[in-house]
Amino acid sequence: MTEGWASRPSPRRAVLAETPTATVAGPVGVAARTARLDEGIEAQPSVIGAHRYLDGTTLADFAHNGDANYSAERNFDPAIYGTGPTDLTKYPHAGLGKWINADKAWSVVNSSYRGEGFKPLAPGLGALRIQMPKTPGVTNGSLVGYGGTLAGNGMIFLPEHLFGLLDRIFVRYYFRLGTEKSPVVGDRYQVYNSPGASDWTTQAGKFGIGPDHTTSYGGVSGSSGGGNGWQMRLLWADCDAGMAGPDEGGWAAGFHLYDYNYQNPPGHNYGQTQCSADERWGQLGGSGGMMYRGQWYCVETELKLNTVFSNGQGYAPDGELRAWVDGRKVYERKSMVFRTLPLVSQPYIPTKIRPCRQLGVRGLWLNWFHGGKTVSTVDRTSFYTGLVWGKEYIGPMKL
Repeated sequence: MTEGWASRPSPRRAVLAETPTATVAGPVGVAARTARLDEGIEAQPSVIGAHRYLDGTTLADFAHNGDANYSAERNFDPAIYGTGPTDLTKYPHAGLGKWINADKAWSVVNSSYRGEGFKPLAPGLGALRIQMPKTPGVTNGSLVGYGGTLAGNGMIFLPEHLFGLLDRIFVRYYFRLGTEKSPVVGDRYQVYNSPGASDWTTQAGKFGIGPDHTTSYGGVSGSSGGGNGWQMRLLWADCDAGMAGPDEGGWAAGFHLYDYNYQNPPGHNYGQTQCSADERWGQLGGSGGMMYRGQWYCVETELKLNTVFSNGQGYAPDGELRAWVDGRKVYERKSMVFRTLPLVSQPYIPTKIRPCRQLGVRGLWLNWFHGGKTVSTVDRTSFYTGLVWGKEYIGPMKL
């Protein structure tokens, strides 16, 4: 029941809110055919890779200690781009299956860790921990510029025989938000991006682990699609309405389809035409529409890239996008376009990277970012465990 905005008496209306339930369960997945905690899942034919953050492992077991610049073509096997012979010392061969660019904000904690409200998903199972510290000194009237706070920006590449060629991928992991503080209205400040341009500090951004083919010419905010490059980050937004509602303090999730804008074909400019229901999870019965701190969630996404024709010209609008939370389908959308051919024509520049092959999946991108327009004013920590990526539905692990 909500009050009217006027000071004079106004009618009230009560609505019975049914408990959100999703009736669409995922199929029996690969994980159901393996032992507890995904033991042996790497041997399944459809599985491309897996990270099991078991007690006793460290970040070094999952992170590559080489050149972290995955946005420079000089660091990639030139045979993939048709500019030279095979070089197995370069990406994607180097550090295959490991995180590229895991920095000092990343660590692996074991199941006994208790910081930030952490509790293990299961005995003996730790997690990848990533911190996002708040930017100090931000108050009402601060000049903050344009930008945000980047906490996670790691990449895992597919093996060469799939790199840029794979057109369908499932990514499953368990996700948990730390409990340092549940953002409220008081954490927002009226700041200035530039003199005379005021804005509220945002409590939203990008997160998750999703398939990727970003390039120097497309893939990030507003630039995905066409023959330039693409990615499939997730969006998050804090519910800090300050109205004591059941969603307050929650974290709304979805696909960051705003990125598909002017470079995608007409009719598929999702950044211009979408409403929140087109990208937010929870339309299938309400489940998955809100996540809460201090809880584990099994997140799985499926991306089926749209068809591009082998002669290098054209596309079909038959792409598909799905998400499951705790084994229940929370999002489905069909008839989508994520890529077209031919590839954007650009010269080789060693410090930049071009799209390649059929604009298929190149790897996974963990991108945890606050903002767009303002920095983070809240300390945040996120945890990931049970990461598996492959060619068929994976499903929740046996705990």
